[in-house]
Amino acid sequence: MAETTWQYANNQFDNTTKESFIKMVIISSDHDSKLAAQIADADINTIYTFYHPVHQQYITKYTQWRSSIAQREGATLNFTKKIDKLRSVDIEDWDIRVSVIYKPDTPEYMAIFPDGRSPFQVGSYESRILAVSTLIENMGTDAALTTIKTDVTAISTVLQTARNTQQGKEGIVVDRSAELEELRFTVAKNMFRSCAKLMDKFWQNPLMIEQFFDLETIRSTNTLQDPLLINLNPSETKNAAITFSDTSELTITNTGSTAIIVCRSATSGTLCPGPNLTVNPAQTITVAVTSLAASGNFINVTNTSAGSTGSLEILAVG
Repeated sequence: MAETTWQYANNQFDNTTKESFIKMVIISSDHDSKLAAQIADADINTIYTFYHPVHQQYITKYTQWRSSIAQREGATLNFTKKIDKLRSVDIEDWDIRVSVIYKPDTPEYMAIFPDGRSPFQVGSYESRILAVSTLIENMGTDAALTTIKTDVTAISTVLQTARNTQQGKEGIVVDRSAELEELRFTVAKNMFRSCAKLMDKFWQNPLMIEQFFDLETIRSTNTLQDPLLINLNPSETKNAAITFSDTSELTITNTGSTAIIVCRSATSGTLCPGPNLTVNPAQTITVAVTSLAASGNFINVTNTSAGSTGSLEILAVG
């Protein structure tokens, strides 16, 4: 018979937060506040003095991690908008201007655009950026193409800079995720220590320990998702790509400057006929999923502005 770990050797604070940074934020903040409320007691003050600094470190690191995600999403949106411009506006402009100088059926034109517009419109991001660099090389030193080549070179620089920035932000998110996970475990160990110290203090009346912990959240088997940041182009509708059930509640915070429509739908990425929820800039709304619609596997969000980008954070609980 396999041996199981003695229950008192299990760190329940670690176990319950392994898949959720936000869950640790909730239970650590609760524990820290409840200790702070009783620092008039010398024993509690000692526990609080030891615990509070690591709690503050975790909250700071969590905030930095969330900020890095927002910056990554912003950099990604900036880059993808430039890629979209490349595949439509830029390549059309270059093609038309070259065609004025060299007819499409001439050897000169074919040497510049051997595969037409396709390399700029399909394929990986890297292959499209490379297609722009190749176009610059194809133009060579042809004096008739000097102005066009200058414009293409400028776009090439913009694309490469945007891509480097986006990938750099991604690297920061990865690094901060690893740092936050390490600190989450440290907080869990410190909370385990607090529990031991409280058990020692209240050994004759163990139920007194419960007042220092958010037992409902600790015991919950629901995995709390960290808020998902979503950026939206003007008039864009997309699937929020969150996990939820009929018993879930959604907390939506509009972090942008445009009104956002939120709905539940059976179809991904489409504006629902209703009922819809409008979340205005700087507004936070918590609603039951079933208040949006009785069924549907997707939560879709729409930017109501035709001229400005929008953004929101959305969190599903339950």
